[in-house]
Formats: sequence, structure tokens, C-alpha cells
Amino acid sequence: MQFYPADWKTDPDLRKCSLASRGFWIEMLGSMHLDNRSGEISGSFSELSQLAGCTPEEAQKAIKELHEKQAANVTLPLQNVTCNEKVTLINRRMKNEHKKRTGSTLRVRKHREQQDGNATVTVHSSEDIVQKTENTVLSKDNIVSLAASDSVKINYSEIALKWNETAANCGLSKIDLLTEKRKSKIKSRIAEKMDFEKVYQKITESDFLRGGNGHQWKVTFDWIIENAGNWVKITEGQYDNKERFESGNAKDFSL
Repeated sequence: MQFYPADWKTDPDLRKCSLASRGFWIEMLGSMHLDNRSGEISGSFSELSQLAGCTPEEAQKAIKELHEKQAANVTLPLQNVTCNEKVTLINRRMKNEHKKRTGSTLRVRKHREQQDGNATVTVHSSEDIVQKTENTVLSKDNIVSLAASDSVKINYSEIALKWNETAANCGLSKIDLLTEKRKSKIKSRIAEKMDFEKVYQKITESDFLRGGNGHQWKVTFDWIIENAGNWVKITEGQYDNKERFESGNAKDFSL
């Protein structure tokens, strides 16, 4: 607990209270601090007196004075209160600080959960993909990852799975990990309106991209998402069989 001597000495409401009431109050502040720093404490006069090291009658008198002088918030009216009834004392400063800490903790937790949703994941086959995280179960029918932007949702795992299916059918290299670098590239390509399904279909139909180019070069997932130019060339048909092999010889195209 951070103690502010200047505030304590200059609080006009507190200065109106007797020395005994101020001593009781500092004991309550210490107990509040030990109890999760919540800024409030509840108990009967007997229970609170034990915390303060005084008699129940002294505790009741001090609480009544703190309430009347508005040095503390007391939640139960003090008229006709018995020694066994519960009262709650609240320190306004500590209560406000507790609310700020709680709000900050919730924001940090939300941020971490979003970061966990974007963490690197292993890509399995479509028949065997069940990855449990704290908040998400990844499965063939339910795989959704949050993009860095709160307004956009990108199904990274589905994009990777469909690539691996295409790669298996075409003799290409699969990918095992969805790294942050790959996710960033995918997000950039989607921002450019890249249609992954169309690109995959084009690859399936292109002999050149599947290795039939005289150089034994085969398209890879990372090559597709590397920049804006590669996927556009595929989509526009620069690697289509009709254009490339109609004369029987592969033309010299840049990769």
C-alpha cells in the first residue's frame, strides 16, 4: 500500500476525527491492503475490533465518527446496530485504485488472449487436426484465427490445410508450421484480394508450376505468398499450359 502522508495530514474530514478514530482507521487501511487491496473491509464490531486491537465498543464509536465526519464510507446505517451485525468500511482512494488495477488486468488478459490466437500453430492433415488452446478448439470444421486487425478474421489454418491438400495431389512441398512471418504474408496477400482457392486450382492445372519446366523447379507456398507479383502471375494465367506449351517448348519465364 502506498501511503500519502500529505493527504493524511491535510484531509479535512479525517482531521475532524479524534485521535482514537484516526488510529482505528489506519488499522483498517492496513487490513484492507492485506485483503487484496480492494479498498473495503467488512465484519461485525467484534471482528473489526480484533483487527484494530480495541474493544467492540471502541470500534463502534470510531466507525460512527468516521461515518459522521465523512472520512470513510460506511454501508450500514449506524442507528440501532448490534455488535453482531456486519458493517462495511470503504476507503475511496484505495477502492478507485483497485478498480483501475482490475481494469488494466482485464485489458492485458484480453490482449494476451488475442496474441495466443495468433500464435504459431502446427498444421496437421485435414483428417487429423484437433488443437486445443485456452479459448479455441481447432478442427476441420471449426478453425478460425483472428488477424492482427480486430475488424478482419482470417482462417489461416484452412488456407494452410488446402495448400497441403493441393501439394499432396501435385507432388509439391507441404508446410508444417504457420509462423508469424507466414501469417503476415497471408494477411498482406488477402489485403490485395488474393483468392487462394483460385490460385491452388491454377497450380493443379499447370504443368510448369508442378515441375514440368525443364529446370525441375516447383512452386512452393512461400513463393506464392512472398509478394504481390507471384500470385497475380498465376491468377492471370502466365503459367497456364496453353500459353506455355502450345509450341511444344517451355518459354523462358521469370520465376
